Amino acid sequence: MKKIAIFGDSIAYGLSDEERGGWVQRLNLYFLKKKNNIRIYNFSVSGDDTEELLNHFERECEMSIPDKIIFAIGINDSHYNSKTKKQNIPVTEFKSNLNNLLDIARKFTNDIVFLGLTPVDETKTKSVLWNRVVSYDNKKVKEYDSIIMKFAKKEKVIFIKLYNVLKKRDLFDGLHPNSFGHEKIFKLLKNI
Repeated sequence: MKKIAIFGDSIAYGLSDEERGGWVQRLNLYFLKKKNNIRIYNFSVSGDDTEELLNHFERECEMSIPDKIIFAIGINDSHYNSKTKKQNIPVTEFKSNLNNLLDIARKFTNDIVFLGLTPVDETKTKSVLWNRVVSYDNKKVKEYDSIIMKFAKKEKVIFIKLYNVLKKRDLFDGLHPNSFGHEKIFKLLKNI
């Protein structure tokens, strides 16, 4: 049996997809129907950034011993906090966290994938409903996405660009994909 462990945030967790529980759950159902001996472990946590992921990542890898690791993390690192007047995870720390995550991942497998970030609808994310001091904008999302892409290229691991996959109509609340958005991500990833 091939085990795929997915580590991400609320988007990978499947938030806002009331139809099928997100792109990860869609992958899981797809593999179950194909009966091809692939098992998906979704360790994604709503709200996680790279720093929070580092707190539980190695323990969950030890539990699952994955053959493949997919990272779907970074958008929460990029958000701006109007109270602290800074990005949640500054760029230098974000780069260091990516390095640390990759170092740990390589203890378990060399089959590692980094997913790029998805766009936001800034008309809805200048002050998000669930935390009024937090905002997301596409300039920062693109900056952090570019960091992930360059990092993956430098480290010779797979990077899958998602930024151009989703449109505003594919977003539930400006940040999280709706069922159509999750379906688009699933269709892109199912053959990888």
